[in-house]
Amino acid sequence: MSEQTPNFPQPPRGYTPPAAQPAQQPQRTAPYAAAPVAQQPVQQPYSIAPGPHHVHKSVIALWTFRAGLVIFFSILFSSFGAFTALAEHTRNPGLWVVLILFGVLLFSFGPMLVISYISYKRFTWEVTDTELHVRRGLISIKNTHIPFQRIHSLDSTATLLDRALGLVTLNVQTAGSARPEATINGLKLQDAEALRAEIFARKRFAAYQAQAQAQARYAQGTGAFNAAVDGAVASAAGTMSQVASSIDSIGAGGNVIRELGNVSDSVRGVFGGAAIFDEAPIEFEYKLSNKELILASISGASITGAFATLLATLVPLLGSAAAVWTAVERMAADIASGGLAGVGTLALIIIGSILLAVIVWIASALSQALTYGNFTVRRRGGRIEVEKGLLAHRFNGVALDRIQSVLVKEGFVRRLFGYAEVRVSTVSNVAGGDSGNNSGSNPTDAAGVVVHPFIKRADVPAFIATALPEFANVPEGAALQQLPKVALRRALFRWSLWPFLTFLVCAIITDIVLVVTRANFPLWFAPLLAFLLALPGIPTAILWYRNARFGHSRDMLTLRKGAYGLSTTYTYRRRIQFIQALANPFQRHAKVATIVAETAAGDSGITNSLRDLSQEAADELLDWIRPRGHAQAALINKNEE
Repeated sequence: MSEQTPNFPQPPRGYTPPAAQPAQQPQRTAPYAAAPVAQQPVQQPYSIAPGPHHVHKSVIALWTFRAGLVIFFSILFSSFGAFTALAEHTRNPGLWVVLILFGVLLFSFGPMLVISYISYKRFTWEVTDTELHVRRGLISIKNTHIPFQRIHSLDSTATLLDRALGLVTLNVQTAGSARPEATINGLKLQDAEALRAEIFARKRFAAYQAQAQAQARYAQGTGAFNAAVDGAVASAAGTMSQVASSIDSIGAGGNVIRELGNVSDSVRGVFGGAAIFDEAPIEFEYKLSNKELILASISGASITGAFATLLATLVPLLGSAAAVWTAVERMAADIASGGLAGVGTLALIIIGSILLAVIVWIASALSQALTYGNFTVRRRGGRIEVEKGLLAHRFNGVALDRIQSVLVKEGFVRRLFGYAEVRVSTVSNVAGGDSGNNSGSNPTDAAGVVVHPFIKRADVPAFIATALPEFANVPEGAALQQLPKVALRRALFRWSLWPFLTFLVCAIITDIVLVVTRANFPLWFAPLLAFLLALPGIPTAILWYRNARFGHSRDMLTLRKGAYGLSTTYTYRRRIQFIQALANPFQRHAKVATIVAETAAGDSGITNSLRDLSQEAADELLDWIRPRGHAQAALINKNEE
């Protein structure tokens, strides 16, 4: 099977693109008002040459290097002792070391080179008139045929090495797939862009044809049919132009980090080729500013990871609880006698652990900055596109009809300053995914796709109304209801009483062990520690109760929960598969229930649930989700009044 180079200039048969119309520039009215962006003229789609195509030949070296490196270090570390002993019992250890390393290298990379070459020869992709065909396999051959109309997203990832070579990994997902239906590794950047543009152009053309045929059913004669086809295509083009001309520009200003991202994007790699643009007009685009990126990196850094590092270093250094108590007693005695030796040792241990935790936090903040550098979100062609990454690059294209819910997440630090993060959950989140890594099988994050990593909470409704107008006019503020007072009592039991009883049992067992072993340790310390560990549960329960809210309009459901941070989920009624009202014996006694609203995203990390609604409110939500009749219409009208 010979390798063919894609040929891009020919359009698909029967396609006549609508003429581009210049976008007007209305005055900007709000921070996140929709804005017309400098539009590329509507181009003809790129017709890829028929026949199978191979990925780039450099993937042979990439696959060999990545797999061989893992095998090399695995053999080296697992057999290091044997190699060292062999070298010590020979007359010329230096020669044996060289021979051993050469042998391990040959054993690691030699077979992988053969396997990578065979995999490359059997790995092809092909675009036919109706579908994308991917063929791959080493021993067993897997043929995947994906019709264009079933493809909902074409996401790409590229590591730093991939970007240097101008290669990407393209993930093809359909409507009901939990994971990509097909993954094309080592695709040239130009070919990936052309393939994306080609598939979405054909999907739009098919949509135009379907609209035209629907109108033509009511027309008579051949002339009326042709007029309907022309009118449908012109109407679709006019609608796109009106949307583009009615949105407002978001100015970028001077942005050093964005310029670095632009320079990074302009370097298309050794084999990247010329850029290919999607001909669909951009309806909305927003780029993260320098200030937003820096604040997002600082506030999004892992405080939990830093705290875990602090504990992981302090606990082994200080030892057991008895050793800590002995050190405290010795330090008190040193202070009483005027000495500072014990204080100095303990202080060095604590300061060193704190510095290590700070380093971990700074590294996390830097990782956030590299991940969200040059962050851009845009809406066009019936999908939301998200691009990010200063070094490694990630592209997510989410079809609008795949979005199941919108999550506004306010972490503890961001909430203090009135900022939040906006995510969308999609059908492809069923099995979760990686959390920003470049090597996950699922290109989306485990808890959805981030469409804005750092936004003022007050600006969220305007941003959603512009970028995701399907989720506009969600219930907010006074439209949301509070949980019944019995929910506070249950929260106190859940967050404070039960943990205290658990810790108290552990403390009693600890005291029994201390009595039996006659350890020099006060018996009152363990019960006091149990009380102190359970004490934070009281404010946590109170804050959770005060923050928990729920509400619904005619088409939208809002669920909000959280103690120190907040998570607000907006779910479109038509995307809800079903609603469950769950009640254990204690909840039934208190006449409350837990509401769970399931969407097609499944267990994606975004949980559409809320504890301890009153039974009346739970029943009302169950009535709201049922097919609407006269009773449901009366209930909706009552709520809207």
